[in-house]
Amino acid sequence: MCTSTWAHGAPSICKAAAAQGLIAVSVGYRRGEYPNFVDDAAMALRWVRDHIAALGGDLNNVFLSGHSAGAHIASLMVVSHARYLAPHNIPPSFIKGLTLISGIYNLFAPLEKALFDMKNKGFVLLYVFPSFGSDRTVRREASPLILLDPTGTDTSLAGRAAMATPAGWHPPSILSWRADPFEIQKERQRNVDVADRIEVNKSSLPPCLVMNCQFDLGLGGDGKKMAAALSKHTEAEYVCVPMADHGSVCRSDATHDKMVSFMLKQYNRDLKPS
Repeated sequence: MCTSTWAHGAPSICKAAAAQGLIAVSVGYRRGEYPNFVDDAAMALRWVRDHIAALGGDLNNVFLSGHSAGAHIASLMVVSHARYLAPHNIPPSFIKGLTLISGIYNLFAPLEKALFDMKNKGFVLLYVFPSFGSDRTVRREASPLILLDPTGTDTSLAGRAAMATPAGWHPPSILSWRADPFEIQKERQRNVDVADRIEVNKSSLPPCLVMNCQFDLGLGGDGKKMAAALSKHTEAEYVCVPMADHGSVCRSDATHDKMVSFMLKQYNRDLKPS
């Protein structure tokens, strides 16, 4: 990955970890159709399990992290362990802790909603459709927040660009930006149907650190929801890094310090006598 690219966080995070004496592996993945990039990350984790000890790494203290799309991939692998990691003989206990930075956990409406919800509509059009397609069931399967909290996650978009009537199309009224409550209920039931059909890992999730930043493109609400959903099943902490944006959060000393302290906390637990 290019260290000069604003939104690529892995190089900065890996350098900070290495500066603390840790072994850090920066994982790349194919850009394109789902689930190729998730499978790439899963294969990289298998490589770590097979080879990191030969490089001086401790197989009992492997932490997984991701930034932005990487946080989505990392969380999806852990939540859908049976689908992505079990085929590579990676047990849930292999991941000592999970750090998610400025991630996307809901592929329908991860951004803070506003009038007509244009930010989320733009996000879906520009980023979700090219990689995941328009099949809403597929998008639910690939949304870790929906899998963990199907009834509490809103997949309906507020606002209508136009409304259909027997007389044709006309502009919406000023009140039509509100999502239809009946549609919201139907959408949540569809979430439940998908989550019930998939083997969701809830009983063996690792401790989690979920981070956003002060200027995070409107992703803070989604991060808080993900932390709350995780906290129902494991230890989860939410942190907002001040004076950082979606790219610079990975270069922030505050981010590095929090990540290292999180890892040390999990590591030191094993050192205490039982």
